[in-house]
Amino acid sequence: MVRRSFTLIELIFAIIVISIAMLAIPPLFRLLTSQTQESLKSEAVLQSYRTILSVLTYAWDENSPSPDTNRSFILDVTNGDSELDRNGVSRFRRADFGQKVSRKFFQNPTYATTILGPEGGDEDDIDDFDGKVEHITKEAGDILLDMNLTTKVDYILDSANYSSSTLSFTIPTTSATASTNIKLIEVNATSPDGDLVVLRAFSCNVGEPKLESKELP
Repeated sequence: MVRRSFTLIELIFAIIVISIAMLAIPPLFRLLTSQTQESLKSEAVLQSYRTILSVLTYAWDENSPSPDTNRSFILDVTNGDSELDRNGVSRFRRADFGQKVSRKFFQNPTYATTILGPEGGDEDDIDDFDGKVEHITKEAGDILLDMNLTTKVDYILDSANYSSSTLSFTIPTTSATASTNIKLIEVNATSPDGDLVVLRAFSCNVGEPKLESKELP
């Protein structure tokens, strides 16, 4: 009876192959971790972008829409750049052409709210989404995407030289009791492991134009 066994050279060769395979495992884990992080970031960008676009479809402020007309007007603010105020008693901004289709202020001074957040739980203007948290879970193959989207809305300073060829704006927000002509919408996507992405958008106090219409004969 012949007894089979490994030769020394075969054992050495097997040990070498196993060692090479073991050396490849850590980079593979790092690659899988990196792919997971990229999937999380891509999904975070997509979901944050969706949230911002959704928020931007709402009225600029709860006081923007006119209760008498199907139209939003420019609002007076408490801490905005004076160059964006109404032109004296006129309903138009300074340097406005005053056309009938132009964006206008309300007939009487009507101010933007200085209290940001939902009023009575409603969501009918941009700042009603301040502080809203959306929890999203999604399976991508064997990967479970788990993230929170936190929306924050603030006024930011709108001081600038509007007669200059270039404009610059300051991102820091104003005090909680002041309103300006620009609202900052920020969506912060986080996972249990930390921050993923922050997206920001801006919405301005410009009202909406009244479009001319003509009845067909």
